[in-house]
Amino acid sequence: MRVGRALGAREGTGPEDDPLLGALLGRERTAGQADLVGSILRERGIAVPESFAARAAETIDSGRGARMPAAALACADEADFWRRLNEDAPEP
Repeated sequence: MRVGRALGAREGTGPEDDPLLGALLGRERTAGQADLVGSILRERGIAVPESFAARAAETIDSGRGARMPAAALACADEADFWRRLNEDAPEP
C-alpha cells in the first residue's frame, strides 16, 4: 500500500478531502455523467447537439443530475428531456 493511502486510511481521509484533487475528480465525474446521459439518448435514437454536454454538466452541478438518467430513459426527444428536468429546451 502506498504511504498516502496508508496515512489516509489511518486518518479517515481520501482524495476528496484535498480541495484541488476533489475539484478535479468532481469535474471528471460530472463529465462522465453528462456523457452517460448523452449516450442513453443517442442509443434511443434521440439526436444530441454538441451543446448538450455543457448544458448537462451545468445541470449536474446545480444538483439536478440525479434525475437525468430517468429523464433520458423516459423522454420522447431532447426538448422533452429538458422539460422533465424543469428546464426549457434550448433554442434551435
